[in-house]
Amino acid sequence: MVAGIMTRREWLMLVGRLGVIGAAAAVGLGSPVQAQTRPSASLNALFLNVSPRPIISSRADPRLVENILGGISSTANGYDVYRKDASSAWGDFPSSTAAITWGYDVDGGQWFQANATAGGIERVWGLITFPATIGEKYIVSFTVDSKTGTHGAAGNATFGTGTWSGTTTINNAALGRNAMIVTATSSASAQVRIGVGVGANNGATASMRFSNVMVERVPSDRTYPSEYVRPGEQAVFNYSYSATVTSGAVSAPTLGAAYTSPRRSSILMLGDSYANDPWTAATFGDFPWQTRRFLGRQQVAINAYGQSGARIDQITAQIATAVSRQASSTPTAVPYSLCVAHGGTNDIAQSRTLVQMQAAMTEQINTILSYGMLPILVTVAPYNAASAGQQTVMDQYNAWLKTLGYPLYDLNADANDGNNDLKASWDAGDGVHLGAGFNSGAARYGQRLADLMMLIGD
Repeated sequence: MVAGIMTRREWLMLVGRLGVIGAAAAVGLGSPVQAQTRPSASLNALFLNVSPRPIISSRADPRLVENILGGISSTANGYDVYRKDASSAWGDFPSSTAAITWGYDVDGGQWFQANATAGGIERVWGLITFPATIGEKYIVSFTVDSKTGTHGAAGNATFGTGTWSGTTTINNAALGRNAMIVTATSSASAQVRIGVGVGANNGATASMRFSNVMVERVPSDRTYPSEYVRPGEQAVFNYSYSATVTSGAVSAPTLGAAYTSPRRSSILMLGDSYANDPWTAATFGDFPWQTRRFLGRQQVAINAYGQSGARIDQITAQIATAVSRQASSTPTAVPYSLCVAHGGTNDIAQSRTLVQMQAAMTEQINTILSYGMLPILVTVAPYNAASAGQQTVMDQYNAWLKTLGYPLYDLNADANDGNNDLKASWDAGDGVHLGAGFNSGAARYGQRLADLMMLIGD
């Protein structure tokens, strides 16, 4: 990418195109069913302490990798451990079978073991689903940690639903990494079985332990899976990578030398209930996933760890969790370089004082800085139920945020109807939360952040 400064007209044309691309990308989960008008871009006083013109980095873009396997769990804060329960996207066969051991205390919670018994349970598997779009290419990969017994042509991995071209079954999977590479020939919900005897009765006692399951949507010329990324999460890598896949088995990985990538490459988003609802085909998710939508095909990784009801001091704990999780599961990924620090509504609702809020945010900023990230601050959105005293604290706190010198998006000014209430077009209907949907308050918030991200260069 050529270094330099774009004109405002060129930039507005660019972000307009990003909106169209972002709508088609839809967080990597296939194209949305509708293409509506993107909220208009705004590069104005809503953004503080950033360049008035976009900075296009001269550094090389990293590789964006996303595990589109559903990853949000109400009980596991940002990822889905491999287990069959009410909060999991996994299923099993036979239903609720004791023949599967769900291991979520090893390797961050990412393994399960299928045990088949001749004359008893001869077919047993874990089940995953994901939406597929006609013409798009997908790679389902997993690691075989161990195997015992006899594994024949009954199969260890297969596509149970959908229509495909490519490798749709793996028999007698090898130890190590394995992958099925397919192109969807119809748009449908894909169902993938991983276990023992997935195609037919195994006929013998056998077991196999699987870990690090990943589903990627990839360019048509890709013939190998990427490095593992947790379900529902994204990562960027600043080195080239390739491998060979023969009969489903992955071998001969080739790694290139690391290079320097733009600062905006890897973004952590913190928050409360504004940031805890994931992407769905109906709602498009909260502002972190809306930001991803408006970034389109930009090579930027975004992960969010919002927790409903959290105050600023409680949100701070999300930082260490996220950094530790990335270091353990994707140690070669580009570390988080920007951190969007959203919060404060619950502090206002609980009548925290200005001093308390300032102290909590100071600690959060210092924690962000200690991990080598640049904070991006966001003012507290209008809260319709705020008392006069609470409103005063909010106004004073928002004014204080603007004095700190870090990049800032003035959400309060953007979403304010002029009477310190949420604009009707932003409101979810409760006077507290932003509405979900294509042109919702969450979408407008996400669009602003996407525009701001593109202002941050090296």
